[in-house]
Amino acid sequence: MKLAADQFMVALNVNSRKGVWDAEEKRLTQIELRLKGIALEAIKPYFESIRKFGAEIKKSPTVDNYVGEAKTGFHQNIRGLNAALDRSLEPAWIAWKDIHWKPLAQDGYKPKKDGDVVAKVDKVLEVLEELKKQTGL
Repeated sequence: MKLAADQFMVALNVNSRKGVWDAEEKRLTQIELRLKGIALEAIKPYFESIRKFGAEIKKSPTVDNYVGEAKTGFHQNIRGLNAALDRSLEPAWIAWKDIHWKPLAQDGYKPKKDGDVVAKVDKVLEVLEELKKQTGL
């Protein structure tokens, strides 16, 4: 038991584990930087696609057009940008997004009737411009 305790103390010694911790920290930092790069590359196209879909929907303002398909369309692009902002790992962007953008990405924000569509689209586009200023993208 004494031998096991001695071995355990050596394993816990800062000098014994420093190399392992340093290597793991470096590996995780590289992963985070890669994911951040992917997120930043994904964010910029969302600005354009959300504006494009918004303009199209305002020409034919229906709930169905706002909601779009299961994986494409205006609302899905709003949700996609929300997720990309989370993956950006930028604390200020994420904090701002949680207050201003995330509510627009929730299913509860989608319009209930056609008469609500234009106002909802305008709000999304307004917040999108604020987001652009916040991120500098």
